[in-house]
Parts: sequence; structure tokens; C-alpha cells
Amino acid sequence: MNNKLGLTATGRSRLLTAMDMHTGEQTPVANRSWLLPKTLKFLNIKLRTDKQVCPCHPLGFILRGVTLFVVILFSLCLTSCSKSQRDVAEKLVGKESSEGKSAYNTTQKEMRPELLTLDKHAQEMAGIKTVEVKRAYISKIVEFPAELDFDRTKIISINCPIDGKVVKVNRNQGDMIKQGDTLAEIENPQTVGQIFKVNTQFNGFVTRRNINPMVWVTRGNTLFEVVDTSKLWGVIHLYTEESPEIKTGQKVRFVVSDSSQSLDGEINYISPSIDPDTRTIEARVVVDNPGNIPVHTYAVAQVTTDEKIHAIVIPEIAVFPEDFGKIVFTMDKNTFKKHVIETGIKRDGKVEVLQGLEEGDLLVTEGAYQLKNLTFKSKGGGEEGELEGR
Repeated sequence: MNNKLGLTATGRSRLLTAMDMHTGEQTPVANRSWLLPKTLKFLNIKLRTDKQVCPCHPLGFILRGVTLFVVILFSLCLTSCSKSQRDVAEKLVGKESSEGKSAYNTTQKEMRPELLTLDKHAQEMAGIKTVEVKRAYISKIVEFPAELDFDRTKIISINCPIDGKVVKVNRNQGDMIKQGDTLAEIENPQTVGQIFKVNTQFNGFVTRRNINPMVWVTRGNTLFEVVDTSKLWGVIHLYTEESPEIKTGQKVRFVVSDSSQSLDGEINYISPSIDPDTRTIEARVVVDNPGNIPVHTYAVAQVTTDEKIHAIVIPEIAVFPEDFGKIVFTMDKNTFKKHVIETGIKRDGKVEVLQGLEEGDLLVTEGAYQLKNLTFKSKGGGEEGELEGR
């Protein structure tokens, strides 16, 4: 396009670009030549196409000034429109983001439960069985290796009551003894033929024998050391990472190895140091000895580390794991509802429910797997009433 207005190339380009942006259309470069004459005509300025305007002519200065004014005006309009559009767009994006977050929080906090309705026939096909949710006792049990040893505070020395000669020794070191047993016989030298019997006053075993037959003993000499085994120590061996869970006062049951016997007690001592040989910490329990358990017997210590007296307890078979937690199903007439629950203590096929169920709910214990499949199928677009095989 010839420079009939005395404009530079940059001036012409700015004017044409402003016109395109203002109209919202992209005019091909070849067709842009009509925009400038039309604009100037709108300003009541007649453009002579047959004559060249001299750049020094006053008309040239006027035309350049008018053109520059038009360019600046169009640029300002474009900038204002762009800013307004950006503000609107940012508001829309912010509103959409806010609405998305609000919807997410609402879903997390007020998630609608999944319901499923089955008639009696469908329930029979699924093998539905239920139990009422009740409160019960449940405890957490942790097992440790243990040993039943004699109570070392019950070691007793049996001293000679008189001066005399040992006539007979009836027990050796390591022998078990019962209350009333005669351990030894001593002859009184002042009365020939008078024998004094040394008897035990409790059940236990001999840990040391200090006499032999036909030796002279004096009053006060220690004849035997025996230990009272009516009480035993249950010694539990703990590794350092296990010890924080064990505390004094916790209930313990010792199950004797190779036997159906068990002994109950409470932890009354925890060693403050580690055994240098076994690298374990010793915890002790005093238990009653039924009389037929020898010392140094191995056992399994079942320690109750936690217990709930009045907890909601359900069969563990009714609980199914999901990505978002654990679920169970309850039944109300012919309608089944899925619950997300939080569990606590688990033991012997039972599990404590901390949140998600209430006492008196009718819990599905059998057929819950079929319900789980049906809820997923319904969620994916399948029919609720159709049963699938396990």
C-alpha cells in the first residue's frame, strides 16, 4: 500500500492491527488497504489517491496527527477490554475452583450412604444372615516367650537345732520336697538312741545340701537350703522394641508348654537394665503353683496390653477392606446400607468398632460379599437386583 498519508510503516501497521483487534476479525493482509481510507472517510477527511502528499505539507502533519490519535484511542480501548476480560476470566476460574473445593469437602463430610434393596428371594440367593450389634468385652493379647522359675525371695536355710551326729540324709540337691517330709535324722549325744528329725514346713525343692551321714554337726549349722515353690516367678524375656508396650499391673496368662495348664498373674516388676547375655529385658509375674509344675519350665506369656469392658464388638468376617477404609453392611427390612467403620482391637475372630456402627444395628455376617459386589455393579451402571456368584 502506498504511503498516501505520509505514515511510516510502523504507524500503518499499528493502525491496521488496532482495527483488527477492535472488530474481533482477522483481515488478510492483502485486504487491509480499505481500512485506512474508510477510517479517514469516517473522520470526514478526503483522501486523494491520485496525488502524492508531500511530507512537509501541512496536510501531511494533520493526517499523521489524526492517525496517531486513532491508533492511541484504539490501543486504549483494546487494553481496557483485555483487562476486563482477564478479570472476568480470573473470577470465573476462582469461582470454579472454590466450587470444586466446596463440593469435595461436602463429599468427604456428608457422603451419602450407598443403599441396596433386595427382596426375600434375592436375600435367600445371596445367603444373607445377620446378627444384632452388641457391646462386649474384648482385649488385646501379645505373646512372649517365658520361663517358670522359683521365687528367689523364698529361698530358706534349714539349720541344725542341736549338736549331734548325722545318722541319715533323706534328700539330695534338686529333690522335690513336700510339707512334712523328713530331710535328715540327727542323733542326740546326750541321750543315746534319741533321734531328732529335721522336717520341712512347705512344698519346694532342695537347692543345696551341706551334710553327709556320720558327720558331727553343731547347733545353728546350715543343713539344707530349700526353696518354697508354692509361688513361682513367671519370667518374660522382652526385646527393647517390645518393652514400651509392657507395663506393671498388666494381666498375664502363662500357657505351659506341652500341657493344657495355665497360670494367671500380674506383672509386678520390669528390669531397668538389659541382660548382657540374652540382650533382653526381664519382666516378672508372681503366680500360684498348682503343685505339679517343676521349675525352669518353658511357657508362653499372653500379656493383656489393652482391654475394653463395654465395646462394640462384631465378627471379623463381616468386615471388608476398601481403598478408603473398612466397610460393613447393615440391614433394615429389605434395605441394605454400607458403612465405613474404624476398627480397634482384634482377637479370636472378633473386632472392636470405634466408629461407624451403633448398638442394636442389624449387621450382615454372611452374604456380605454378594452385597459388596452388587453395590459396585450398581455404581458402575448394572442392575441392583441381579446377583453374581462368588
